[in-house]
Amino acid sequence: MSPHKSGPRVAIIQNFKPTNPAFATDMMASFTDLIHKSAPDAIVDVINGVESAQLPNPSEYNTIILTGGMFNLALPEVEPWVERELDLIRTSAEKAPNSKLVGLCWGNQAVARALGGAVEFIPTGHVVGRNPDKLTGVGRDFFDAEELNLIHFRLR
Repeated sequence: MSPHKSGPRVAIIQNFKPTNPAFATDMMASFTDLIHKSAPDAIVDVINGVESAQLPNPSEYNTIILTGGMFNLALPEVEPWVERELDLIRTSAEKAPNSKLVGLCWGNQAVARALGGAVEFIPTGHVVGRNPDKLTGVGRDFFDAEELNLIHFRLR
């Protein structure tokens, strides 16, 4: 990545087709506002991953944020836009290791699948509410706790 003079470059990839365009616009503006609060000089590009024929080159960004979405990543076959995004994730991991990749909800599942993990349905059904998550060794050291009670809304 070439040095940037005007601030970090951030790509937000929207992974849903908005049924309410105003809501989608407000959500992307909220992400952008939060980024600018922590990095006022950041250059933020919002890309609709579902409708864009081509996704950005990961090496051109300091951070790529993958939003939530509704496509079921537990299915063996994926739609072309999902495959483009999985390719972007693999390219980012292989060729742009200095670019940070942040997966939110569906985006996290996409990262797992793209890098060889599995996305499966939760055998106990949907999870909604506060639930304890056991921490790894690094997590225990960082939070000084064995587990955290986090908000969950999961279908898979």
